[in-house]
Amino acid sequence: MCIEEFLTFWLITQGILIILDKYNVMSELGEFASSMGSKLLFGVSECRFCFEHHTGLIVLSAYLIFLSFTPIVDKVSIIIFLYPLMSAALTNIISRK
Repeated sequence: MCIEEFLTFWLITQGILIILDKYNVMSELGEFASSMGSKLLFGVSECRFCFEHHTGLIVLSAYLIFLSFTPIVDKVSIIIFLYPLMSAALTNIISRK
């Protein structure tokens, strides 16, 4: 069950990353961070792994908010909090071919 949840999460995250790449969000984030003087946002915009990980955190947060509004909720496994890191690592391994 856990691998199915992770693969679903990974595919959704990859779909969102493809959309973000199409609209060149990483460079826009870098320009925004430069204008605001934010080192954290600038660091995220320069590192592909960091960008994928933080995007995964946003997707996970949305998923957990969705779960909080559903009436039938099993307890959330603690491993779900590793999904963004695992997703970014899997993408990094696949892209290094």
